[in-house]
Amino acid sequence: MSGGAVDSVAGFGTQKVRRIMQRVQGLWRYRWVRHGVLPASFFTLAALLLTYPVVLHLSTHAAGAPYGDAFEAVRLIWWTKEALLHGMHPAYQPLLAYPDGFFSSVQWAAPMAHLAGLPFALLFPPLAAYNLTFLTASVLTGLAGYLLCWELTRKQPAALLGGLVITAFPTRMGHATAGHLTLVTNIWLLLYAWSLARLWRARSWRAGVLAGVFFTLTAATYPTNLAYELIPLTAVALVALVWRERQNWRDLARPLGGLLFTTVFGLLIFYGPLLVAYLEGTTVGLQGEGVIQYSADLLAFITPSPFNPVFSGLGLLPPWAWDVLGDNTIEASAYLGVVAIVLAGAALWYRRAIALPWLSVALVAGLLSLGPVLKIADQVVTVNAEDDITTHIVLPYSPYAMLPGLGMGRTPGRLNMLTGVALAALAALGFAALLERWSGLRQPVIQGGVTMALAGIVLVEYTLFFPFPVTEAPIPSYFSTLAERYASDEILPVLDLPADDFFVTRWLLYYQTAHHQPVLAGHVVRSTPANPAMLALVNAAALPPADALAPALSPQLSAAIIRASEARVVVVHRRFGDGEIMAEHLQSVLGPPVYTDAEVAIFEVADGPPPGEVALAVAGGWAVSDSDGARWMADDLTMSAYVPAAGEYCWVFEADGWLLDRWVKLDLGGQSESFYVPAGAAPHMWSSSGQPLEQGFQRAILRADPRTGAGCTLMPGEQDCRSALIATPRLISCDDRQARLADFGGRMRLVALNVAQEPTAIVVDTYWQALDTGRADYTLFVHLLDARGEGAAQWDGPISPPMLTSQWPQNGRGWQRAILDLSEAELPPGTYQLVLGLYAYPDLTRLPVTGDSPRAADGLFDVQEVLILPEE
Repeated sequence: MSGGAVDSVAGFGTQKVRRIMQRVQGLWRYRWVRHGVLPASFFTLAALLLTYPVVLHLSTHAAGAPYGDAFEAVRLIWWTKEALLHGMHPAYQPLLAYPDGFFSSVQWAAPMAHLAGLPFALLFPPLAAYNLTFLTASVLTGLAGYLLCWELTRKQPAALLGGLVITAFPTRMGHATAGHLTLVTNIWLLLYAWSLARLWRARSWRAGVLAGVFFTLTAATYPTNLAYELIPLTAVALVALVWRERQNWRDLARPLGGLLFTTVFGLLIFYGPLLVAYLEGTTVGLQGEGVIQYSADLLAFITPSPFNPVFSGLGLLPPWAWDVLGDNTIEASAYLGVVAIVLAGAALWYRRAIALPWLSVALVAGLLSLGPVLKIADQVVTVNAEDDITTHIVLPYSPYAMLPGLGMGRTPGRLNMLTGVALAALAALGFAALLERWSGLRQPVIQGGVTMALAGIVLVEYTLFFPFPVTEAPIPSYFSTLAERYASDEILPVLDLPADDFFVTRWLLYYQTAHHQPVLAGHVVRSTPANPAMLALVNAAALPPADALAPALSPQLSAAIIRASEARVVVVHRRFGDGEIMAEHLQSVLGPPVYTDAEVAIFEVADGPPPGEVALAVAGGWAVSDSDGARWMADDLTMSAYVPAAGEYCWVFEADGWLLDRWVKLDLGGQSESFYVPAGAAPHMWSSSGQPLEQGFQRAILRADPRTGAGCTLMPGEQDCRSALIATPRLISCDDRQARLADFGGRMRLVALNVAQEPTAIVVDTYWQALDTGRADYTLFVHLLDARGEGAAQWDGPISPPMLTSQWPQNGRGWQRAILDLSEAELPPGTYQLVLGLYAYPDLTRLPVTGDSPRAADGLFDVQEVLILPEE
């Protein structure tokens, strides 16, 4: 080709590029391109990079780690669609906790995250709908952050960078890793912050109403948003606004009135049922332990993720990184980042007036996120005071959590979601200030290059994991058959085992999106009202007999227990807990499985009768002695039973206080009874009072009661704390036992006794229940009366020393042994009557006896006749 021809082609190419540039410049004049297409493209690319490789596995893997809540979110998105298509509120859960189902006031208060997935759920399978919702949440978070930062700066590069800071902020991405869809869909929080910025500029009632709408939508995304995000942000914003307008505070009446009215009205709609549940004390879904564990570490703000490939690869991780984040990356991540901190400093230097309120938000949220006590490197800081007194550094979260309703949450570290919002605003303000003051940054090409460079650094230093964790989510083919049977109105309730495994509770929710059948358990937020006794007993029925406190369950009884649960399909998750053992044992209980693969073994339950006898399982905290195999209470013991027929039942067990006299408490659900177990005595059979029980699954909890006596004792060289020796717990019919009760003056009740006659003594073990408080210290007397009613032998002594009856709790129970020494009595042969009674020292007045005893009028309870034989 000649040189002229080359010049001609080059000229044509240059003209074509110029025409393209002119068209782009023409499009740039449109706001929908500058503030729509460009930000959407920017944040879509950022979302794909942050969550890679989620986009490659939309229909096969769930975004998030296996230990997270992704499958719960999948199921809630699916159920939201199903409920609305069938004219039900999504907070009603008829397919969980079968057969009763339940209404979730917590879910009623937080529908926004799962409603966001409804468009995808109408078009795609549940797993893909969740993944698309998850990805879209990151894009929309960036756009909402962009809108907030544009309102503050009116600089597009600053708005883009600020939106990226909150999108990639480690606190948010930590919850994204756990599949916490309700926490990563924080679009409404950013829009609320944006509306407050508008309220700051335009103080009208419309601005107040708009802020109230976004306040309500933020609260309706997750209940703890109210305590962890909305209250701190609103408080700081109102203080700053009132301080700025302190000379014209009357001008704030309309916007603040609009905000207050809209907020109260909206919260009543979403939070009304939850408020009722809170006042009734039934908000178990938001309560939990681990406040200190889920508080932020002071070093978290300067600690990047130890799983960040760049920091770890270059050796830039601080030495404390694993201590701070290694075990709690999800809840504890709060790294502020170098870029954001430098830009925030520029904002405070150049735009102090508008930056100070956002700094206040960041400081308040960050300080509260540290929780009730200070910890550094995952260790609670202790301070040695005078006289060798050790204490902790108490932080402002402690009084803050005492406000009504705010103590329900257990995760102060989530306050750093608000820290990220404030930091994004500060970074945008600082970048905008630099763009205005540094002449070298005024060229559009340079601005774009610097923005992209800073964005790249932010993405790198905020990365928690790369690649982003995903969980493979196969569906057993058998479930399509179950779904077809459900479509033809054949209800086959599904029981998933092991019932006590955390991961099983997640997978059963995911599997329900495929088989559509009701499940006996389930999970919404943290718990469902599924019968815990039923779940514990079917779990025991699926395991082979073992050396346990309760009697072994035969295969026939195990099958009857599973039938009584109303399960018709049993899905054993082989990878979790005792799943593999259960899959093998259930073949002798239910027959061969109808389906099996590497993940599950599935059994169908044949028809048959329910159990015809009491079945019992004991689970929880016991420790087995290495020397003699005795079982100690190391924690609460949960006794779950199946009751074959309605009636009066007693929980009985043997107990020995071991080293200390101690109280053991039996929680019967709504009422409790305490038993005073002396130390060193031979184990005795203790019995609760009669409890009317319906046919079905029942339970009681046995625990050491430190409030009314000694709790537990730390074994030398061991970590577990052990209480009483426990043996042979049972649930028995106690109709006959009730006839032997005798009340003494309405103060004490004789609930059981045992008599043993020896050659030279009569041993009487008595068991007592305190009927009221304010008792005296009662003395037990046991008399042996001859045929004329005169005393032939006697024993007197206080009940259960050293814990005398005046110190017993309400319904407390105790034991006392009386030994009548006959070695020197020289009793003639014949029939004698054994009686007992109570009196208060020192007045010696007997307590009156209420019962069928012939000598009740004399304050005596007839125990039994005693035959004295002639000496051989």
